[in-house]
Amino acid sequence: MFLINKSVVGLDIDDRSIEVAHIKKQGDNIKILSLGRMILEQGIVDNGKIKQMAPLISAIKEVMAKARPVGIKNNNIVLGLPVNQVYSVLVKIPTVVANKDIAIRAEAKRNIPLEDDDLFITYKSLQKTADNEEILITGASKEVVAQWQEVAKRLKINDSNLDIELYALFRDLDIKDKSQPACLVDIGATTTNIVIFHDNDIQYTCSLKFAGDRFTQAVADKYKIDFNIAEVKKIRLGLNRQLFPVIENELAEIADEIKRVLDYYRNKSGKTISEVLLVGGSSKLKGLVHYLEDKLGLPVRFGKAVSVSGDYPEYVGAIGFALRKIFPEKWQDEPIIKYEKTNNSWLTKQEPEVIKSNTIMSKKMINPNDDFGPIVSRRNQERGQSSEDKKIAFEKKALILILIFGLILVGGSFWYREQGKKQKKQQELANEAENSLNNQAINFRVGLVLSGDSGIKAKVVEDKIETASDYSEAESLSRRNVESKLAQGESIWKDPLNEILDKKTFKSPVTFRWLVYSDKDILQQLFADIDKKNSDGIQYSFSSWTKDKLEKTDSADKLYLSGVLNLASAKILPVDSLGEIIPIAATSSTSTTPTTTIESDTQIDSASIPDASQTSSKKGTVKQTETGWLNVRQGPSASDELITKINPGEVYDILEEQTQWVKIKLKDGNSGWVAIKYLEIK
Repeated sequence: MFLINKSVVGLDIDDRSIEVAHIKKQGDNIKILSLGRMILEQGIVDNGKIKQMAPLISAIKEVMAKARPVGIKNNNIVLGLPVNQVYSVLVKIPTVVANKDIAIRAEAKRNIPLEDDDLFITYKSLQKTADNEEILITGASKEVVAQWQEVAKRLKINDSNLDIELYALFRDLDIKDKSQPACLVDIGATTTNIVIFHDNDIQYTCSLKFAGDRFTQAVADKYKIDFNIAEVKKIRLGLNRQLFPVIENELAEIADEIKRVLDYYRNKSGKTISEVLLVGGSSKLKGLVHYLEDKLGLPVRFGKAVSVSGDYPEYVGAIGFALRKIFPEKWQDEPIIKYEKTNNSWLTKQEPEVIKSNTIMSKKMINPNDDFGPIVSRRNQERGQSSEDKKIAFEKKALILILIFGLILVGGSFWYREQGKKQKKQQELANEAENSLNNQAINFRVGLVLSGDSGIKAKVVEDKIETASDYSEAESLSRRNVESKLAQGESIWKDPLNEILDKKTFKSPVTFRWLVYSDKDILQQLFADIDKKNSDGIQYSFSSWTKDKLEKTDSADKLYLSGVLNLASAKILPVDSLGEIIPIAATSSTSTTPTTTIESDTQIDSASIPDASQTSSKKGTVKQTETGWLNVRQGPSASDELITKINPGEVYDILEEQTQWVKIKLKDGNSGWVAIKYLEIK
């Protein structure tokens, strides 16, 4: 039994980072004694597999020695398997079965992508009915387990159990509504893990093979600077006006994948995710929480351990490892890999409820010459040497070592000086690149015509869904059907042109109408407009763009698409806006909402535009935001449709105030809602 007055060290190792947390029980809470973190060089750990054992051990010792406020000298360490080397699957087996162990292993072989002779599993029964039993299987590679066992052995860890990082991440998280499932997003350097937990068990996992390093590489490629300089630039600036367009595609890919996971889980389970929690080193990118809230329409915040005061999203895994040992009875039902040292082999030791057959594994013989082998010494084979011969031989070896050491010192000094010059030059280039470019966001509005020649041509594609369990599933199926038939260069508007008025009373079949247009045609027109106004011939380059709003007009054959075009240029372009300026009377609503396909005679009222009598005397000035702009939405909620973006320093009339939201009058005469915390109201 672990003594409560002792301290524990949690050690969390991923492909590109090591986090260590030294904690101690203090009453019912935890006191953090020291924290340490360092970035691993590429190639030491790859996809959770150890490629270079000796450098990894050295790095672990270094990060423990350099932990703050004091170095860590404690081998009461809890080590775990990385997320991307653990497989968790939910299966069902008949309640009455001849051999439960064999049935579970057969399910594991079907669901886990590992060879049978390399597959190590544990399992846990979740619920049982008269017909079947739901089993959570946790599997890993025997070869990978053996590698991490060797790490424990070399560090002389007292407790030789291997914890599972997937559970450590969620172990003590502060979840506001525990009756609802929550989503954890672990954004590291090379991997983004999306995990849904409910009732202290994994419900769904998904791993993406890109994360913070992809953001950094995009910055490095854009400004043609060294990767390490780009990393510093990314951390310092975050999602500001300059860097957001550079990494927007990578951010959108992660946000879209999170949304797909949430939709899939909701459709399969019928349960709605209550919130999204961010952990991992790359989760602290400035403005990321705000960005994901807008994209997902859900509360997003940093993950925080209940037992620890303070926010440490990058240390959640390390703290979780240590907590299991401090409170063993609290998480005793979670899977763990137990093994014991016997003579020259390391054997797994299973809990009684875990599979008892075909899971005992022995570590294969270690070659003393390979990277995973123990350090061995050879006996002196020259037994016939005299004492004097040995003395002369020793003196020769000592002299050679002194000469080699001197050469290393001289070479090291020269290398260090050259590296300093190189880094200084790279920093100068980075600063020059940063200061030489101006990032300009230009609002645009272009006309899309369904017939005729007076605008950019678009078309409406209809798709009929015969059966679906709910509106969300029907819309998702229809979107995929239409997207699969798009020609090269074509895009589809994010929402169908017809909205179901009451999604709760959805009935199938239903026909969706989608707007399809050419991105290339739109951009060509926008660049042509820029060139007309750019009389000085200022050089510029396209960074990214957003398509934020679709507006209908009095004509059934014409729509307007508006958004923001992001450019980089040596000087600010003399361009305020692009495309057509639409008179207020020509716009019947702030978004495209024709009649529904279910009730085709039902009419959608236009959004009323407040007159002067409705407008209060209050005005709001937009404050600085994490992203460099402020989103304006149709309603007082982060889940409402995005209308446009406004900039810090701009002043707007206040039409209506609520607790957290304010309705403002936009410059085009329309109105929208913004978060009150980003306005200075007078």
